[in-house]
Amino acid sequence: MYFMMSRRFNKTKPSDFGLIETMNKGIFYRDSDNSYWEKIQLIDLGWGREVGFFKLPKLNYDNLIELVMHSDIEDDFFGSISILLDEYPREFLALLERQFLQNINQKRLRNITDILSTQLIFNSEYIKNQSPDINIDLDRWKKIVGE
Repeated sequence: MYFMMSRRFNKTKPSDFGLIETMNKGIFYRDSDNSYWEKIQLIDLGWGREVGFFKLPKLNYDNLIELVMHSDIEDDFFGSISILLDEYPREFLALLERQFLQNINQKRLRNITDILSTQLIFNSEYIKNQSPDINIDLDRWKKIVGE
């Protein structure tokens, strides 16, 4: 597990996730596996960006793609999509376009595009203001999600 996140803000404090504050601001410790986590706002599932944490060290692009395409852990799926949209939107879009053209893993791609369509609906202001790469390619994103 690389991500932990709330659903409808059912968890808001680090302790709700079994995390303990450390001396480093924004870094938390999980005693059960001796891991360190950083707080982050994750994907918006319809009621605002969810409270979440990612395990340190932070995953790179290739690791995030591996999670989004193959993980059966819902928090990892949502968390990796969130980071990809925030930090690698153009690369993620190009990968999705290639996957659709090659007709690879269509069921997983449909799951991804279902989540992406909610981001275009619920986060239109966020996209306009915070994600210029997504905004520039908005027509391509809409095509991916079938709008």
